[in-house]
Amino acid sequence: MGQGTKTTLVVAGALFTLFGGWILYSSVLAGIHGETIALIIGPFVGAMFLAVGLFIFYGIIRGWSTFLAIGSRGINWHVREDRWISWHEIDAVGISVIRSAKGTSVTRIRIAGTVPGLPHRPDLDRWRTNDEPEPYTHKVMPPGGDPSLAAAALERYAGPRYTGIDERHTLVRRYS
Repeated sequence: MGQGTKTTLVVAGALFTLFGGWILYSSVLAGIHGETIALIIGPFVGAMFLAVGLFIFYGIIRGWSTFLAIGSRGINWHVREDRWISWHEIDAVGISVIRSAKGTSVTRIRIAGTVPGLPHRPDLDRWRTNDEPEPYTHKVMPPGGDPSLAAAALERYAGPRYTGIDERHTLVRRYS
């Protein structure tokens, strides 16, 4: 998650949570003073806003605990899990930078496995890809858009397996 995204999500989560809490508090006060409709509808609307705010905060916490690890053991995409693809399982590893006509880019680390079972490991299902060229079977998206840190780590740890950075441009089409 980029810093701008984190800031926006924190502000949105805070606003939804505060607004939901304020609606709940106000509806209880209105109910005490005899406003029956406020006592019926207010808690429902306030709880919805409060739930959205708490859900945003949950997403922020989940996003902050997600990071890419490239080290002597191999490559791991942490989400409170220990699922490494070790270097002896990797035949080739490279970086794809896909740029759109709008100026946005997506950075992915693409992995080609040497072990016959690697493409079918159930713990790596979310890493599987069909949109990378052969022989790459898996992809991992590092946080942020700058591939230089991942490239430096791959050069250091992957050695001759590292195939470099592949920049591609894609057209973004709008279907109506």
